[in-house]
Amino acid sequence: MTSSQTTDIVISGDGNDHVFISFLSRELAREGLKVWNEGGKDSPSAQQRGQAIVEAKVFITVLSSNSVKSRHCSDEVSLAYISNKAIFPVAMEPFDKIYSDLDFGMKLTLAKLNWMFFTSDEECQKSFPTLVAAIKSSLNLLLKTEGVVTTYDISQLYVKREEQSHEDKLDFWDRKFGKARTNVPWMEFKKAFQEEYQRKLAKHFPGKQEFLMRLINRDLLQGSQTFHREAYDNFCGSQAGDPHGFYNRLKEYVGSRQAMRKVFGMDSTVRLSAIQNLGKFKTPGVVTALKRLLVDEDPNIRAVAAIALGKTGTCTPEVIKALVGLLKDEDRLVRESVCVSLGYLQAHAAVPNIINAWRNDPISHVREAAQAALRVIGGEE
Repeated sequence: MTSSQTTDIVISGDGNDHVFISFLSRELAREGLKVWNEGGKDSPSAQQRGQAIVEAKVFITVLSSNSVKSRHCSDEVSLAYISNKAIFPVAMEPFDKIYSDLDFGMKLTLAKLNWMFFTSDEECQKSFPTLVAAIKSSLNLLLKTEGVVTTYDISQLYVKREEQSHEDKLDFWDRKFGKARTNVPWMEFKKAFQEEYQRKLAKHFPGKQEFLMRLINRDLLQGSQTFHREAYDNFCGSQAGDPHGFYNRLKEYVGSRQAMRKVFGMDSTVRLSAIQNLGKFKTPGVVTALKRLLVDEDPNIRAVAAIALGKTGTCTPEVIKALVGLLKDEDRLVRESVCVSLGYLQAHAAVPNIINAWRNDPISHVREAAQAALRVIGGEE
């Protein structure tokens, strides 16, 4: 097993598939690639696996009837996603047999990637050279750009592209509402969106369409009953103007949200590794996602997100404002975590708020955390 600090590739899979994982690791090593894998009888700890994923450049997830039902395999895909790894799904069984057992977040993450199938000796001989070429192309591009191109973006070079009809040349907004309209009532937008993407929504968001509509209204419209074109274009970002840019961006957004919740959930098998190593992948997307988790309905998620933000070292006014707002959270663990995080960040602008928590919070653990934060930050006060 190669040290994680010199690793190109991490292979993730279920222990029951260790024979195939060992075969794949051995063959990739023969191609000159540095491989870290977690198969075999003596599997490394969850923390070691998480550390390896964070430090690697490429992530291979071995998909089988065993792995798609494994919590740690699902968590590791999510960790690879948020830490910007080039993700390559390698399937040991037919797509239809595996896909139906994937959880919601895994489907969003993996469905848009090119799966490589190793279901028979014949397919192995066909797929392995393709996998090697794709991995080496990814590593070469990273080397040429000195890592400026994110590793997850590189994997998009091998994404399955859906064919577009010649009729769908206009952006969704322009098709449904025209270019002249600068705002649309939310209910009108919702109805048009559901009608346009009825089949895709049933495929990608089965049983979760109302959840999706609430998410759009809450996160994009901030609960407003009017959807403004400016907010729509800002959300689409680089996909603005694409015929299905809004829908594709929405899938990415929900996938990222699900991955963050999975990685930082209290029952996550990779949560500790993610928090400890977040400084290695503190991308704007991760920081933004963590800020969203600060208002999650689960206080444990809010507390972990607060600590994780502190570990990123991102001491911007927006982050400090979001954290300070949680010093009045109803949950004492959240308030305590915020104090710890503000201490990590040495947030001088938050000192008056921390002093207030130190003097007035009814819970002694919170007051002690506030006092510790003030010592770390220092200053005359």
